[in-house]
Amino acid sequence: MVRLNQVIKVLPMAIKEIKVMALKEYRVSALKEFKVKALIKTAMRHSRSSTTSKIRLTMLYTKL
Repeated sequence: MVRLNQVIKVLPMAIKEIKVMALKEYRVSALKEFKVKALIKTAMRHSRSSTTSKIRLTMLYTKL
């Protein structure tokens, strides 16, 4: 019975930690998706520009 009470006390904390982790992962993925979209838009604007610009865009993408 004591063991069950311990589990019942710990369970809400574990659920809260899982929610926090899921929220952090969602934020990271949303930020990465935003960066990729911004990078694609920039690449489309500079598609006819010099090779140097294209190399810079490639370097930015690899930093994601």
